[in-house]
Amino acid sequence: MRTFRKLLATTAFVVATATMTASAAHAVVLLSDNFEELSPTVHVDGAYDRNFSAFTSGLHVEGGTVDLIGLGNPWSLTGATNFVDLDGSTHDGGLLRTDVFTFDAGDVITFEFDLAGNQRRRTDQWDFGFQTAGGDISFLNIIRTGSLQLGPGPTAFGPAIGAGDTALAFTSAWNHYSLSFTAGNAGSFTAYVGTTSADNQGPLVDNLLLTRIPGIAGVPEPTTWLMMITGFAGMGAMLRRRRMTPAFA
Repeated sequence: MRTFRKLLATTAFVVATATMTASAAHAVVLLSDNFEELSPTVHVDGAYDRNFSAFTSGLHVEGGTVDLIGLGNPWSLTGATNFVDLDGSTHDGGLLRTDVFTFDAGDVITFEFDLAGNQRRRTDQWDFGFQTAGGDISFLNIIRTGSLQLGPGPTAFGPAIGAGDTALAFTSAWNHYSLSFTAGNAGSFTAYVGTTSADNQGPLVDNLLLTRIPGIAGVPEPTTWLMMITGFAGMGAMLRRRRMTPAFA
């Protein structure tokens, strides 16, 4: 009986240790930008920088231009202290793309941000998502929030998981959006958000956050734990029966 209890205690310790190891996995911040460290040029009519590209967080502008907007801007756009108009001042909406990052099998990647309508007039088309490179990547457990549906995205970098090309009314309030995936194998990716607007008045974006939760290698699945515990219980039962069997000279 004592041996059986020791087996159960050992099993409980191993399970608890693995659980603690799994729970110790935390999100690694790959990119975070609320544009507060940037200083829009203060003009006589307000604070803004047309066709801005000097981001310091690992964001890059492609396919068009974007504007950096500050408080007191001449268009009375409202949001946090600084935010970005995805349709710059060249009548060619831009795309904000992150640096290239790598991931391993089992990693959970999440891209999220706040977005609002252009707060002026007309409806804008926009989308966001991930693009991958470096092999045949299997994506599982795709999770999204907001009203967008998954669909193909731009393919300049590689195969895309996009959130679809969806209309956004100019009166749309600031909302939070996110898109996540669990990687089936190792690879690399970028995340993006952009617009096809072409009238210098695009969706407004702020508080971009890109995170990775590392996959836990070597931690058995729940069914494996069940089989292990059942096996230990069976061993304990055998030991009890052996001790109860009388010994004859």
